[in-house]
Amino acid sequence: MRTLILATILALSFSTNALAKAAPNSMLHMGFHFGMGTTGYWDTPPKFLVDEEDWSGIAADVGLVFKLNINETLNLLLELNLGFNGVFRDVSFVASKQDGSYKVDYKVEESRTIFKWNVPILFRFWPVDFVYVDAGAQLNYNLATAYSKDYKDDEGHKIRAAESRRESLEKWEVKGEVTSLVIGFGLGSLQGDLGVRFILDLDRIRKNDVIRYYDDGEEIWAYDDYVKNLSGTKRVKPAAVENRTKMWTIQFVVNYFFI
Repeated sequence: MRTLILATILALSFSTNALAKAAPNSMLHMGFHFGMGTTGYWDTPPKFLVDEEDWSGIAADVGLVFKLNINETLNLLLELNLGFNGVFRDVSFVASKQDGSYKVDYKVEESRTIFKWNVPILFRFWPVDFVYVDAGAQLNYNLATAYSKDYKDDEGHKIRAAESRRESLEKWEVKGEVTSLVIGFGLGSLQGDLGVRFILDLDRIRKNDVIRYYDDGEEIWAYDDYVKNLSGTKRVKPAAVENRTKMWTIQFVVNYFFI
């Protein structure tokens, strides 16, 4: 996938440059890039297996941008950025009392962060002066991750709560490389630009692509836990679902060209 995208972009670039009548005016510009926005999950497994709907997120990156003017209305952009995608959630689990009222039993505060290099390769089209549209691909190289999960009571004190048996279905290990689709638009000039960019992962983010589970008719169990702790001598066959969880990002992007 990544090789095909790179080959296609390079081929289009060379062919467009060869056909451009304004080739003598082509110039290479270099500058600083900064982006910040929100991020989250999409294409997740069924909610009863992995609950990904309670997450919020933030994403940012900084780096260098190179812009090649192919002709008066078309540019090729290449960025080399270091950034992160972080998601977090604060979920309350409630318990009912005998009088019918409800109270917070415990809270879960969880965060997941990916540190990565990302390399957007974009075509930029200028339909009118000062307005541009971007389209292309982004190659993401995940460098490291950070993960935390705390259980707290209704007063905010940490507790050792009995973890959900579904939790082992959500072991969080990410792939090393992910390809994304990128589209965007904004305002710009020779000195720089300001815009919005939508980044949609095409590859799953998790390293493990299969979730094995067992449904005993009352509750969903991680299959390994069920066999080890509850099945006894009873033989059960696991069910499986593909974990195709991907990430999306919406960013405000600023580029400033000093060359």
